[in-house]
Amino acid sequence: MNDLVMPRISVHAGANTTRLEASASADLDAAGPTTLKLDLAVPGDAAALVEVVEQADLFATAHVVRVDHFEKLTADVAARIATAPSDAVIVGLARATFTKKLEKALGATVTKHAAPKGKAIATEVAAIAADAGVTLDRQATALLADRCAADLARARSVCRQLADAGFTSPNAAQVEVLVGSTSAGAAPWDVTDAIDRHDMASAIAALRMSEPVPVAVWVHDHLLAQARILENGWSADQATSGLKVHRFRASNLVGAARRNGAARVNAALAIAAGLDRASKNFDATDRVAVLVARIIEALSR
Repeated sequence: MNDLVMPRISVHAGANTTRLEASASADLDAAGPTTLKLDLAVPGDAAALVEVVEQADLFATAHVVRVDHFEKLTADVAARIATAPSDAVIVGLARATFTKKLEKALGATVTKHAAPKGKAIATEVAAIAADAGVTLDRQATALLADRCAADLARARSVCRQLADAGFTSPNAAQVEVLVGSTSAGAAPWDVTDAIDRHDMASAIAALRMSEPVPVAVWVHDHLLAQARILENGWSADQATSGLKVHRFRASNLVGAARRNGAARVNAALAIAAGLDRASKNFDATDRVAVLVARIIEALSR
């Protein structure tokens, strides 16, 4: 039996998502196989984090936990995981500001990755695209850099979706469909991410910064993918192959599908059948917003 020690906590924070991911991955690899992935933007995952730390298994290999959206950590949870006797290893990823107060409460090492500036943004975007298997020309790179300068995690998501859709050498017009026509635009998956959280306010806000047609298609396909996962009982690896999507997206879809359950997903999918027609009306955004709200209500029952 090993004596328990304080949990080892490291935090990787900042808007330079490429370096943040690389730095966090290095810590995770050094700690051993990742046994659990949590996301503090997902209801219930903060409680799960506390449970993992406070109920350490004396007879098993220490838990190695990756925690996304670590900037959403509350002072109460920080205090509990920092002081609990545990052999857990926690690697937190904070893509927004991680406060000095939380840093002090955790007593953790915080590695900061500032966002690139100027020409370095385009270089970073090109590297993100290459990592996803996508080649961007100069115009497409400039467009993505402009739209995602303040949030390179969004650039990573765009490139993954381009790769999933088979656009490995997209032009600027194809990139613009996903990122919107202005720098304030949101991507279709910003809407579905909020739907998965049952967060109606964020879903409607993201929708109003998006083009309604791609959002309508994306929401319908997102729910259809969840229905297929539940019907076939797919794991994340099976969904990656069956849906022909990136492993990261497949994992998110499987998690959402299991949380929602077949009855709720099918009810939401029935509502989503009206999205295509709604998205092509003169007041498309308002019509799609109504259906998105009804979808979230169906998933929340």
